[in-house]
Amino acid sequence: MRPAILAAVCLLAGLPVFADDPWTVLDDFRRSLEAQAPLSAGFVQTHVPYGFDPEDGDMERGDLAIGLPRCLRWDYSPPFETAFLLCDRTVHHWNPGEPVGQRYDLSEQPAPGLDFFLLTTDDLRGRYEAELDAASGDGLRLVLRPLEPSEEFPWCRS
Repeated sequence: MRPAILAAVCLLAGLPVFADDPWTVLDDFRRSLEAQAPLSAGFVQTHVPYGFDPEDGDMERGDLAIGLPRCLRWDYSPPFETAFLLCDRTVHHWNPGEPVGQRYDLSEQPAPGLDFFLLTTDDLRGRYEAELDAASGDGLRLVLRPLEPSEEFPWCRS
């Protein structure tokens, strides 16, 4: 199981770009999300495990609800159907049809991928390399790659 942002590929459609620096674009994007919250949108994510060829990634889709800076919810569409809710540093996770979900406290655990929403842009610079490239239409793709490989994410184990 993978949380939605874990792949570190985010589509920033519709955001006017005034800089070539991916960190400036990310910072502007995050400020825009906070100013416009709450928002909802569909997402497309490509999960590429560390060390694998990007062409071997799994394409996943779903819906995202954003209430930054405090809350984020994303629901994966089938076949990876599952839901996550992040409020402050607590993640709630459940699968359709299960009678009980799970809750994880991220206060003292690493949160690769989720740190996109939990940390400042300056803090993210120390964890990821970033690059911009064109996406379909007028969109822009921001690709974040961890600087170091991380272990299995203990908070999302079933």
